[in-house]
Amino acid sequence: MKRNVLKSSIFSGLLALLFCFPQIKDTLLTDITKPYLGEYQCETALYGEQDYLDGFSYIRLELKGDDTFILYGKPKDGEKWERRGRYQYDKEKQTITLCIGDNGNGGITRSFPFQDGTLHIYFPVHGKLINVTFKRR
Repeated sequence: MKRNVLKSSIFSGLLALLFCFPQIKDTLLTDITKPYLGEYQCETALYGEQDYLDGFSYIRLELKGDDTFILYGKPKDGEKWERRGRYQYDKEKQTITLCIGDNGNGGITRSFPFQDGTLHIYFPVHGKLINVTFKRR
């Protein structure tokens, strides 16, 4: 008899918790784990029709948990380089906004589509389109 009372008490307690916190059922695992974090490999780097990826050993983008990113690469005939900045992920719009430099004084801030682990960066420069694609490693 005591076991049934104990089981009923535990079950009742769990039900009460679920009704007290109804938003838990609407929370997805992706909201907690931030699946966009990690390292991305550059798959395409075009300026107009010219492919610049052939001149690099690698170009990578790392999205860190503190809302900062590191863009780094190594030309085949040069030294490694890196640029740092901040980013924001917008779950509703499925975009990542990158900010390089001082946002108040001449920094560059642009939003790009981010879907299925792929970041598509594209914007015009001097009448030609820069088109860069990063895919999760």
